[in-house]
Amino acid sequence: MANKEQIKKIKNNAELAWAAYGYFHLANKNYKPEKGSEDKKRIDTFTDIRKKELKAANIKHDDTDEIYPAPTDILNIDYKYYRDEKGNPIKSFLGFEFLVDKFLGGDFTPNQAKQFFEKYDLLIHQPNTESGFSACLFQNKETKEFTLALRGTEFRLNKDLINDYYIGTNNNDTKRIVEQYIDMLIFYEEQVRPLLERQKINQINVTGHSLGGFLTQLLALVIVYCVNVIIFRFYSLDFLYAFLWLTKGKSPDEMLQ
Repeated sequence: MANKEQIKKIKNNAELAWAAYGYFHLANKNYKPEKGSEDKKRIDTFTDIRKKELKAANIKHDDTDEIYPAPTDILNIDYKYYRDEKGNPIKSFLGFEFLVDKFLGGDFTPNQAKQFFEKYDLLIHQPNTESGFSACLFQNKETKEFTLALRGTEFRLNKDLINDYYIGTNNNDTKRIVEQYIDMLIFYEEQVRPLLERQKINQINVTGHSLGGFLTQLLALVIVYCVNVIIFRFYSLDFLYAFLWLTKGKSPDEMLQ
């Protein structure tokens, strides 16, 4: 593979790993979050913003459609933080960003978010499980490639931090890190693999950042060893990408300059 093509693949998969942090379940209009939950607050805040925007533009709206967030809104950095009464983003508390709850949490520019979903379809989204595991299955509209993107650490999610600690210190208390691993396998076996089998797909890319990068490597071992050798269902990894750090607020193009 030529260097230019390899760099392009790295850039694309960095962006896919980045997108895996999106709270895409909020874009499901049938999703009914619990009263008083953070998700309920997020949806109510967004619908209030959208109603004001539509009213200012003299646009009539359908309460069950236009006022809810779309996948592009989920990734849009304009909706990353809640805002105070003056409209300023609330980025931190006592100087620490991880002490504040994000609004929609996106890190893509509006144009980048639009271009992303012009390029990819989101086929499956797994919201945070009890262990904190979350992932997305994307498909490139042009090449038809499938990419499973595993979300990394959310610093407001205590179980993510615990998992990171035990992984980083090589602690032998595997009970602490096995929960997300098990949830990942359940997600792959119950949701991803059946879809691949229905479409007769035998190759998949896997990408992840931080904790997601660690899980990416574990899943690669499962797919290649357990699936191919033990179960004799032949799947192969086209490419595996694990990213240690993504510079928030910058596109993959900017990061590689």
